[in-house]
Amino acid sequence: MVLEPKIHLLAVLDRRIRLEIRAFGSLLAQGRRTHLLDRVEHRSLDPLN
Repeated sequence: MVLEPKIHLLAVLDRRIRLEIRAFGSLLAQGRRTHLLDRVEHRSLDPLN
């Protein structure tokens, strides 16, 4: 059938997109975590902040 390869391609693309979104989300989470840690460190270094 002609539809079979298209469905397979869509499945592969879907999986790849999901993996990229997950990787991007974890990068965002890491960035947020390091940003919060930076703010905490700055606060402990500078009592006025």
